[in-house]
Amino acid sequence: VSFLGGEPTLWPHLGDAIGSCTRHHICTDLTTNGMTLKADLVEQLSSAGLDLLNISVDGLRATAHSRKC
Repeated sequence: VSFLGGEPTLWPHLGDAIGSCTRHHICTDLTTNGMTLKADLVEQLSSAGLDLLNISVDGLRATAHSRKC
């Protein structure tokens, strides 16, 4: 299950959803812009069993690689 779009770390049920997937042996991944990542949230995601954490990075100015699609 992929948690992405908007900012999934703002969803109050994220830890519970990841935990439920983990208990059912379902792989989870989360894509975030990283703005809300603090030590306590990282610990919560880890404890819930998150498998993959992706952090999308946006620069302050456009580059030749800014538009890959």
